[in-house]
Amino acid sequence: MRPQGVYSRDESESETPGLPSCRRAVLPLPALWPSFAGSDTGDGPAFFIMMPLCIITAVLALLLEVFATPPMWVHLVIWPVFIVLFAGFTLRPVKAAMVALQYRFRDVEKAEDVV
Repeated sequence: MRPQGVYSRDESESETPGLPSCRRAVLPLPALWPSFAGSDTGDGPAFFIMMPLCIITAVLALLLEVFATPPMWVHLVIWPVFIVLFAGFTLRPVKAAMVALQYRFRDVEKAEDVV
């Protein structure tokens, strides 16, 4: 007997004979999970990443040019990679922080009326 709320398929129900079936567990208490239905960060995280990133990149490029004076191809190799990696690694945590802030400072009375 399976615990209530947990779903899995037996191997006999598999579409392809001889291959193991996919199994997934569903938690039984979705009513206790926080509702993120009203959380829409929009372009906020991208703005808060790109504005400081533009300033940082420009300052670093100028410092590199003044102190090392590399050829132009060095700038063309370094800065696009820097921008993609910086934006790629910071966008997800900033978006998570904005969703958490929206959840923390939500209008509780308004949210209770909707549910």
